[in-house]
Amino acid sequence: MNYWVLNVKVIRGIIAAPGLVMGELYVYEKVDYVEQVEQERYTLSPERDIEVLQNAYEKVVKDLEQLSKTLSEKDRDLIEAQKLMLETLESEAKELILNNRLCNVSAVKKVYEKYDRLLSQSESELINLRRADLKSLAMQIISYIVGRGAPEFRIKPGSIVVAEELSPFDFMKIKESGVRGIVTIRGGPTSHVAILARTYGIPYLIVGDYSILRLTGKTCVLDCVNGSLIVDPDVNYVQLYKTLHDKYNELINEFAKYSRSPAKTLDGIYVKVECNIGTVEDLRLLDYYGCDGIGLFRVEFMYVNRENPPNEEELIKTFFKVVNLASREDIVIRAPDLGADKPVSYLDLANENNPQLGLRGIRLLLKYKDELLYPFIKALVIANMHKKVKLMLPMVTSVDEVIEVVKIMDQIAQDLGSSIKNVNLPDLGIMVETPATIFIIDQFIEKTPIKFVSIGTNDLTQYILAADRTNPRLFGIYNELHPAVLRALKQLVDAIRNANRLIDVKICGEMAGQTRAIPILLSLGIKELSVAPPFVGKVKYYISKLDISKIRNKVLEIILSSSTPEEIEHYIKNIYREYGLEYIP
Repeated sequence: MNYWVLNVKVIRGIIAAPGLVMGELYVYEKVDYVEQVEQERYTLSPERDIEVLQNAYEKVVKDLEQLSKTLSEKDRDLIEAQKLMLETLESEAKELILNNRLCNVSAVKKVYEKYDRLLSQSESELINLRRADLKSLAMQIISYIVGRGAPEFRIKPGSIVVAEELSPFDFMKIKESGVRGIVTIRGGPTSHVAILARTYGIPYLIVGDYSILRLTGKTCVLDCVNGSLIVDPDVNYVQLYKTLHDKYNELINEFAKYSRSPAKTLDGIYVKVECNIGTVEDLRLLDYYGCDGIGLFRVEFMYVNRENPPNEEELIKTFFKVVNLASREDIVIRAPDLGADKPVSYLDLANENNPQLGLRGIRLLLKYKDELLYPFIKALVIANMHKKVKLMLPMVTSVDEVIEVVKIMDQIAQDLGSSIKNVNLPDLGIMVETPATIFIIDQFIEKTPIKFVSIGTNDLTQYILAADRTNPRLFGIYNELHPAVLRALKQLVDAIRNANRLIDVKICGEMAGQTRAIPILLSLGIKELSVAPPFVGKVKYYISKLDISKIRNKVLEIILSSSTPEEIEHYIKNIYREYGLEYIP
């Protein structure tokens, strides 16, 4: 999502490596050696072509070994995986040279295309990252065959490099050039490049916006604290950046110290800081960032951009990976939140004038329960043999919706009773994303077996304020600190506290990771926050510096007496000043 603040363009993205820097953008356009190769070129000397291929292969192996030396012991398996891919490229290309008399570059391209087609059949983000690695290796070996070697970089030290995608080889060259930061269109926070960027402390943002390739020479602030690229900042913003930069550099090491310890306020309140993740591969980030659990595991990556929904076998395999890879006891898996901005081609969904208010979330799942909901829940129940998994329902507005899901769960338990010795149904929870859910939360608690609620503040805010959170013209209106939003949260928490049974309350929206919201959420009595992994250390740090017993009453009074978000944020900043804390958003 892009938006404008005070005539400054801000491009939002995913943080792959934390940091805060300012510099001139340098757009790196890589030569695609694979695309330049003719498909069916032949050789008159297979032996010579094999010899050249072997030499190129050995050079790429040497490059990989150099990369391996820069990684921690536990991350070196990534390089071993690349070596296996490289070995396959080389050995099968040799066979094509000998048997089909293809020239070496055409042979490498043919092998690459074969495996790229196989990998393209999966919609897993992890597989897509491996596709990128495969392409990078093919390009690297072909560049050595044609005598180009690794690409040369002529980057002015202190630049922020922008690229469609980078390989680990590209990264090492960029690093040697003294680059300050990296922005790419494609990639992932668990890619090899992201791991290298974190290792070397180079801020890295993934934005998914091709317009950045037209910004060569622009001065930008790369804010990998809040996940944004600020283009052509004005004088005021540059001054703000300098202030934030100095403060950030002082605090970054402090954040890291707190990330792997329990979050505990000065008055002894423990707060669980969990993570929102979107793929199985993201599980690698949990230990690195110090996550206390998985507060939101999104499964939409398994459902979008494909011709059919995932079958039961695919789902079971994925859920077992999650359970086995996650050492945490708390794993909340959200049922697929499809519809609206996540349409799927295999369902007969009509165009809607207001898709955010249309057939989405639990409404869509119940309409297509045989195709979507039943296989999903059955796979989750099978994976829940160790009682580690919780099921969360998205966009719930009606008690009847939950009751219908409970019936499906009971039916699945009966169906599995004879095939699984101990059928353990996952704990059930709902996302609170609409005012309707808040107004009748007592009915959900009384008439359904839910064990927890998780507040999705992104959607809740837009529905309370009638402000589309993706509309740049409404940026000044959409604000999680609006008194109406905070009063709604207070009403919800108070109702749950007064219920006749214990219900856990979590927050999994972006608000949970905002410094300005921490004193408010803790004062409301919320003790479980689920944030993007890079925010864990920051959130734990601020939690540990606050005495909630001393500020709670005043915070609650401000929520009820304020009429604007600015009044509330001003008061929160004063709280931090009273505690001698620097305010990093």
